[in-house]
Amino acid sequence: MKEKIAKICNRSLEALWLVAVFFIPLLLFYPLNYDIFGLPRMVFFCVLVELMLVIWVAKIFIENKVTYKVNKAIIILIGLVVLSYLLNLFFSIHPLKTWLGSFFRHQGVYSFIHYYLFLLLLFLNFQNWPQIRRVILTILASSAFICFYGILQFFYLDFIDWANPVIKIGRIFSTLGQPNFFGHYLIIVIPLTAYSLVYFFKNFFDRFIILILLLAQIFCLIFTYSRSAWLGFFVEIFLLIFFIAIYYNKKIFKKENLTKFLLVILIFFSIFAALMSVDSFFSRRIKSITDLKSGSVKIRLLMWGAAIDEIKQMNLTRLAFGYGQENLGDIYVKYYQPDWGIYEAINSYSDRSHNTILDIILANGFSMLILLAAFYGYIFYLAIRYLIGHKHLKGEYWLVVCLLIILVGYFVNNLFSFSVISTNIYLSLILGLLIYLLSEDNVKKEIKLNFFTNLSKVLMTISLIILLAILIWFYNIKFLIADYYLMNTSQEIKRGDKSCQVIINNLNQSIIWNPFISYNLDKYIYYNINCLSNENSHEANKMIKENIEKVINLTSERELTFEAKINIARAYSLFGYFLDQDYYAKAAKMFKELNEISPNYTYIYRDWARIKQWQGDYDGAIEMLERGVDVIPNPDKAEYNKVIKQGVESELIVFFENLSINYFYKKDFNQALNYYDKILKLNPYQVDIYKKIANIYYIKKDLDRAIQGNERVMMLDDKNFQWSYSTALLYKEKGDLEKAKEYAEKALSLAPDNEEIKIFLAKIKK
Repeated sequence: MKEKIAKICNRSLEALWLVAVFFIPLLLFYPLNYDIFGLPRMVFFCVLVELMLVIWVAKIFIENKVTYKVNKAIIILIGLVVLSYLLNLFFSIHPLKTWLGSFFRHQGVYSFIHYYLFLLLLFLNFQNWPQIRRVILTILASSAFICFYGILQFFYLDFIDWANPVIKIGRIFSTLGQPNFFGHYLIIVIPLTAYSLVYFFKNFFDRFIILILLLAQIFCLIFTYSRSAWLGFFVEIFLLIFFIAIYYNKKIFKKENLTKFLLVILIFFSIFAALMSVDSFFSRRIKSITDLKSGSVKIRLLMWGAAIDEIKQMNLTRLAFGYGQENLGDIYVKYYQPDWGIYEAINSYSDRSHNTILDIILANGFSMLILLAAFYGYIFYLAIRYLIGHKHLKGEYWLVVCLLIILVGYFVNNLFSFSVISTNIYLSLILGLLIYLLSEDNVKKEIKLNFFTNLSKVLMTISLIILLAILIWFYNIKFLIADYYLMNTSQEIKRGDKSCQVIINNLNQSIIWNPFISYNLDKYIYYNINCLSNENSHEANKMIKENIEKVINLTSERELTFEAKINIARAYSLFGYFLDQDYYAKAAKMFKELNEISPNYTYIYRDWARIKQWQGDYDGAIEMLERGVDVIPNPDKAEYNKVIKQGVESELIVFFENLSINYFYKKDFNQALNYYDKILKLNPYQVDIYKKIANIYYIKKDLDRAIQGNERVMMLDDKNFQWSYSTALLYKEKGDLEKAKEYAEKALSLAPDNEEIKIFLAKIKK
């Protein structure tokens, strides 16, 4: 009976890890969730791992022993790595965020414990070669669906309405959500597909199908245009050639083999040269790798420089333990420079270094870097030792080679990028397969559990089930429900539903279900402050303020990120405007502190100036806005791409318009006009600006220039009767009744039921 139950446990464990392998890269809750990629996958994965843990514990209690073949040193190193992650919580600048992870990444300590638990459960429960085969075939099956969707995207047959579709960005991303992540996934699965083609399939039809899959994967890799993935893939190819040469005692370098090898290389480079000779997106992406002065390559260099500068000034504690998982955004914002807005969107800063070594040092310190180096170094040592003594086992030998190649490609990719949930889970899988294979020669060892009574085993199992049920409820189900309500809020806004009550009700539910994720709190504050209005009663505005303050108080000072503080400062400024001017001082104090952290972040100057404007300090507002303009990069820089340039121009327009408003309030109309002219040089299609210019000229009693401004508006918005009618009024005031009549009739043709225009025309005709 015990043996049957143990077999059921083994089969259940395998079923769960196969489900994880197949579904994690595919899973997305579109359109049910706000975070359609990260949260559903993390929730699904954590639940599966927790179920695996319960089944494994039940199994060892039933068998009354723990059996293992793996080297103890590996288990000890894994334990030390997990312990270091837990220790990192005590030194984190935002401990709760370090524990749970950021909203869209979900790469907190909680997640990493599950990655390593998954790894541990894999290599402790792998039992035979058929299981390995089933895992790899499941990977291939999952990749087939993912690549099929990627190919659909390439041909613009996407059935999901993404915010940034392939037709807009020119790169495929499939179910991974971002081209670089898709590329990273592919350099994991391509070597396994190639291995399967050689060792798992023997008949022509099966090999033909797998060859098609392999070609589809390579096709998708090319059209992700992910340079870090391309580089990782080329390193994988180089390592494969190296291992082939070693295995066959360098026979590859004999004359007849070398000729074939060189011919293949020549064909490859001929195709590559032909592609590069054409001015295409592909050739530009390749050439951009060596372009150190523009684009994403330049911004990576700037981020790496900022990371190195930060490391140089870290104290001993920070050097040892870092700032905590998921907290690098608050580090990088300190180094934000105006020129960063040349290469990426203005006011944007990364939460990753795009270099795994720098990320580890900044987030977890040199202690983690040393432990991970020891862990991976030891695995590579065992792998090389295994390869030296196992040439006779071709299938196992080349699978170990394949897994080593994947690990190196993975690392090379992450020297210029970073991992997400799917790739981290697959990393655990690759490590689990490799550790199991390297342990095949070890003697199976047992730890008897005789020191536990049957009652204690039952109680421990029940306790574990209760604990995991609590974890599943609080860290999985509640998070998904909160995210669902956040999605409802977003959909209401997209549909144009301006009902603040609907928005607030959904946000209240989101906070009730998950008050721990700072992103939910930030969104609550952001959307609620936009519901403050002069049209509301004093009591309604007061209630919104009190709700926002309750949410602010939910978060401890230590957990407030840079972005959260900006939201809170904005909330205080609006409390001052709508309710109590004493809040202006609170807001100004926060903006001052934020400005000291990141003096080149333009949003701060804009919001700070608004407080001064509301207080009637127009000179102070102008000074603040001019300081903001000084840190906005020049939109005429040659390095810009179109989207980034438009972003900078939009930011300048906002500042120039605010400067115009403040000069207008000062009655310095010439300066107001000067800034309106600057706006029109950036974007000559601003209808409202022409109207504001016309209004200023009207105030200055320059009716000709006011009419000229109105006529420019009519050219841009010729379907709106208001512009023709206001021009008619100006001509009447000037005394030109014929022109007044002409424009009034034009206005009436656009609004034939407008009684006011009819009365105006009737008076003129008299």
